[in-house]
Amino acid sequence: MNFTIHCWINDPEEGVGNVKSDVLKHLWALFKEHEIGLPFPQRDLNLKQSEALDRVIAAMESREGRQQ
Repeated sequence: MNFTIHCWINDPEEGVGNVKSDVLKHLWALFKEHEIGLPFPQRDLNLKQSEALDRVIAAMESREGRQQ
């Protein structure tokens, strides 16, 4: 999700950092109050069985055994 929030502040010389922080904290509280969750990206990797894959797995297992 990409949001653009426009705000008017009376004293820009004081900086926008505090205002931005306050707005985002309030927005986060509203999301929690209304039980709105944000999904996180997921990546699924499907591997087909092959001799090359078997060799890679065996090499990883061998390396793991040596480290212990």
